[in-house]
Amino acid sequence: MKKFLESSWTIGIATTLLGFILTVSYDLIKEKQVFTTIGKFFSILWGWIITFLTFDLKVWWVLLGIAVIFFALYTIVKIIEKKELLKPEFTDYTQDKFRIWKWSWGWKFNKMKNVWQIVNLQAHCPKCDTPMINKGFGIFQCPRCAYNPESYDHEEPYEVVKVISDNLYRQKNKGEIQS
Repeated sequence: MKKFLESSWTIGIATTLLGFILTVSYDLIKEKQVFTTIGKFFSILWGWIITFLTFDLKVWWVLLGIAVIFFALYTIVKIIEKKELLKPEFTDYTQDKFRIWKWSWGWKFNKMKNVWQIVNLQAHCPKCDTPMINKGFGIFQCPRCAYNPESYDHEEPYEVVKVISDNLYRQKNKGEIQS
């Protein structure tokens, strides 16, 4: 119960209801129209809207405002492009051949975990180099030449992810790449 009473939601709702009840009570005691405070608020708001809409603008103010908006958007786009260029060197490592097959993948930064993760991991057909379909349970099939591996003597996606991570770890320890 104590957590409920100290909750910001409870405090906010209670404050709003108390203000509403006090406004109605004040209106009833003074024998005035109900919601005069709320009515005054909306009339003041309406006055501000009318003042804003009838404000005299100079053309050079509008042009300056448009120029500032374009400059701000241009700056934001350039900052975003710079962040994309700051990808670590290891993100260039996107394909390799392991025991039997060639595999390809991409990299994506996971903001929640603050790590780079492998995405779109795909095995390639050893005959025609087309990305194969993973039907699950270690069953792969090539959509182009209908190649089906005869045995289960091929690497699984989870094994490939481990080998990729190990390859990067070894390259980092040798000083070949920087993280």
